Amino acid sequence: MIFAGLDIETTGTDPNKNHRLIQIGIAFDLSSGRKINYDVQPIGDINIQAEALGINHFTLARIGAAKLQNEIDNLIAAELTSVGYKHNEIIPVGWNVGGFDMTFIKKELP
Repeated sequence: MIFAGLDIETTGTDPNKNHRLIQIGIAFDLSSGRKINYDVQPIGDINIQAEALGINHFTLARIGAAKLQNEIDNLIAAELTSVGYKHNEIIPVGWNVGGFDMTFIKKELP
């Protein structure tokens, strides 16, 4: 099993209210400092809580300039595969990963 540090930024706190994932960062090789970080442009409807953007300092322009979420999904999968990681071998760790981050990731980046 491999532990991967994980953090996301979102447009709000509830994925069921069209709050969306707008950034993902993964540190997956702590010995070498290898990490990936992508801004994400959601596909479809997006609901924004002003407080969320105030915290993460994103703007609509920054969100609109990001790569589309399906591109990001493919980039992350390719990056992890290139170093030999398999889906079921990675254990995501971080603050509130299970209760918050993974709900957005499962919905946005299947």
